Amino acid sequence: MKTPGVFLFLGSLLISALMLPGKPLTVDSRANLETTRALAHGRLSVPRSLVTRAGHGGNHYSLYGPLLPVVALPGFLAAGIFEEMSQPGDEGCRLGDCLALATNTWLSALLIWLLFRIGVMASLPAWESALLAGVCGLSTLIFPYSRDFFNQPLTAVCLLAAFYFLILQKNRQADSAGVERSNLLLVWASFAMGASILSRMDMMVLVPGFLLSASVLAWRTYPRGGIDFCKSIAAVVIPISFCAGSLLLFDWYRWGGLLATPYARLSFRTPWIDTLPRFFFSPDLSVLLYNPLLLVSWGMIFLTWRTCRWLYSGVLVLSITYLILISSYVDYHGGICPGPRYLMVLVPLHLLPLFLGWKYLQRKWMAFAAISLVALPGLLMNGYSAWVDYTKMPTAWDFWSSLLSG
Repeated sequence: MKTPGVFLFLGSLLISALMLPGKPLTVDSRANLETTRALAHGRLSVPRSLVTRAGHGGNHYSLYGPLLPVVALPGFLAAGIFEEMSQPGDEGCRLGDCLALATNTWLSALLIWLLFRIGVMASLPAWESALLAGVCGLSTLIFPYSRDFFNQPLTAVCLLAAFYFLILQKNRQADSAGVERSNLLLVWASFAMGASILSRMDMMVLVPGFLLSASVLAWRTYPRGGIDFCKSIAAVVIPISFCAGSLLLFDWYRWGGLLATPYARLSFRTPWIDTLPRFFFSPDLSVLLYNPLLLVSWGMIFLTWRTCRWLYSGVLVLSITYLILISSYVDYHGGICPGPRYLMVLVPLHLLPLFLGWKYLQRKWMAFAAISLVALPGLLMNGYSAWVDYTKMPTAWDFWSSLLSG
């Protein structure tokens, strides 16, 4: 079981590493890199850019959550053994900068490995689950976002890990000695969900959906309620509250108030008629064009609804609330980037039914052939976006349309 997972992780890491541009491609990536540099030198302020705002002490700070620069910091500091560390605002990229920029390569590999582990927990043979996870990694937005320094891959890892621990807790319900272990798994799930908030503030709108799944699971574990049920709910609520409080204090330091985030100055009044159709049918932002396996995965919900409705109900609630938020955001398109960037965080979570329902399929070789065919558009769209400098080249849809039309 370990061998397929190791090969899958290392293979995913290698493929993503081959696509690294060696520099930040966008202002978002540059802001995250500058924050990593600043942390290494004991401060938070960064040079002014389009994604920074003036705050504490008149200095400029990145708009984004603190978690990704913190996760990238060990790699940046390790390079300091061999050379002098870059300062905020320095041009070019040294070894430490390159290691920081490569953070999403191993985060995306971890994301694919988590999908593999969920397949194994769903009684799939290890090599079968690894092959399925590999196809998902290459034909979804996981692939192009593994090469840049956006914070969506880290957020997706945290979100998927939260539900991974919930599924693991569900599988260990029958363990007679697993009361404390089950609560510990709920704590890990809650911390993972809280970490997603530290990565991106907009993940707060996903908390109700997560709490729904976690609460239903806790009730199924202790259907009579009582002190054990209350302990389970506390194990879910306290870590999330701690992480959310930490983010508020962090923003208080940056902006001078607990609720003073600069996002409050941006518009969330974009008409849904202008955004929702684009998220599903437009060639530049279609979540289905960039992640065609979602169609197969959503179909698997009908095979697994009876046993997994506690999971799907929470995922459905958090997906609706997040889609409502992003569809009304003035920058809903995510700027210059491949596909629907903001929806990337939900893609791995929506692939869960594919892994949970795969064991019910007959003639697996035919099923693999079928999903490979379905995944082909996603491979073409995401493979092109991962290969080129998408800030200077035509979009994937324009490239393939021009090529196929001659």
